[in-house]
Amino acid sequence: MISRRLWIASIPLAVLLLAGCRTTSTAGTDIAIGFACSAFKPIHWSSRDAEETRAEIIEHNAAWDELCNR
Repeated sequence: MISRRLWIASIPLAVLLLAGCRTTSTAGTDIAIGFACSAFKPIHWSSRDAEETRAEIIEHNAAWDELCNR
């Protein structure tokens, strides 16, 4: 028979193992994305911008399109 101490000590272990099976909610992520879409907009570049700057702007705009134009 399992001793009482061993039984009591195994309870926190069982709780930790079961907590690993918890699914995560996307509600917080959706709120954060909604905030980002309202706070940030696509960027426009000028003819004076360097090629590297244009590439970064295109990358930013592609990420914005992926998140905000669903």
